[in-house]
Amino acid sequence: MRILFLSGWFPYPPDNGSKIRILNLLRGLSGRHQVSLVSFYDSPPGERQMEALRSLCQDIHGLPSRPFSPCRPRALLGFFSPTPRSLLDTHSPPMAQAIREQVRKRVYDLVIASEITMAAYWKAFTPLPALLEDLELGALATGAGLRAWSPRRLRRMLTWLKVRRYVAHLLPHFRACTVVSTKEKELLHQVAPHYRNVAVIPNGVDLSSYGGIVVERQRKRLIFPGSLTYPANDDAVRFFLKEVFPRILQEEPETSLVITGRFPRQLSPLPPSVHLTGWIEDVRPWIAGSWVTIVPLRQGGGTRLKVLESLALGTPVVATSKGAEGIEGEAGRHFLLADDPPSLAAAVLRLLRDEAFWQSLSEQGRQLVGEKYDWGSVLPRFLDLVEECAR
Repeated sequence: MRILFLSGWFPYPPDNGSKIRILNLLRGLSGRHQVSLVSFYDSPPGERQMEALRSLCQDIHGLPSRPFSPCRPRALLGFFSPTPRSLLDTHSPPMAQAIREQVRKRVYDLVIASEITMAAYWKAFTPLPALLEDLELGALATGAGLRAWSPRRLRRMLTWLKVRRYVAHLLPHFRACTVVSTKEKELLHQVAPHYRNVAVIPNGVDLSSYGGIVVERQRKRLIFPGSLTYPANDDAVRFFLKEVFPRILQEEPETSLVITGRFPRQLSPLPPSVHLTGWIEDVRPWIAGSWVTIVPLRQGGGTRLKVLESLALGTPVVATSKGAEGIEGEAGRHFLLADDPPSLAAAVLRLLRDEAFWQSLSEQGRQLVGEKYDWGSVLPRFLDLVEECAR
């Protein structure tokens, strides 16, 4: 089949969860089908990036993204529009035109729109059969459910109401929709109860590429793999540093914390035991060399690739309920769950001190990923859905 894949992220280098997912889906699709990629990019891709995708895509078209800016006139007018402000402000007429040109010059059997950002361009590819890939609502629903009343909560509630309405009107233009967890599927059912063709295609890891990562572990090192430019990660790290890490240092003063990924230019002073790596192309050696991965998220949706990568590398995970959301594992066997500062600190301290328990969690976590989250077993389900949508 000939497939047009629309992406809001240029998939290479695969340095965030969305890019990693998209790249693995393209790898799966390229084995059976001819794929054309139309993608936004943050900065023009270089030859190395293009070369990495040429083996997967017959042709590649990139356009500059338009990041959401809440103070732009179009975003401000969005307060009075039924369309979510972010979609209104980031809409790109050149992208819509590029999609129309692709559809005009080639016959496609299916369009795959990755995330709601690209699904918003449905008018450009109608009436072609289409699949909405990775619709995530959990983060918005969580924001609307903030307990404390504030202008921020009111704004998020209004956004959530707009998104619910928008998604309900959007879905009929797609033959199927994928989500990353059963929780996301349940939430989508609340938003669009009459839309039935929803498939759970979880995030995964390519276990075949993990065998060569051999790094000596640092017994007292914790790691948070994630960019602080993402609000949910920033909130999680601030919470951990203020409420949890001091409790750990009081008991185990030699403990250190590594935070990978980009971070804002203006950042509050950090304790000497906290190290920021900045952007790194491959986070896996850093995870493999750490004793515990912490995922103290309080916001966001979907499933956490940082959890799956850590489990695959045998690095035990301590997470909040939100941090491990969507992972079909057993707390206490595959990872540790805790939601308040004393419990989070106690979970980390147990792993720092009890090596037998650490070893058990490491082995069980790796086994869970092998059974449920290896792309080798996830991709066939996705490819079957793709062929079903194109019929």
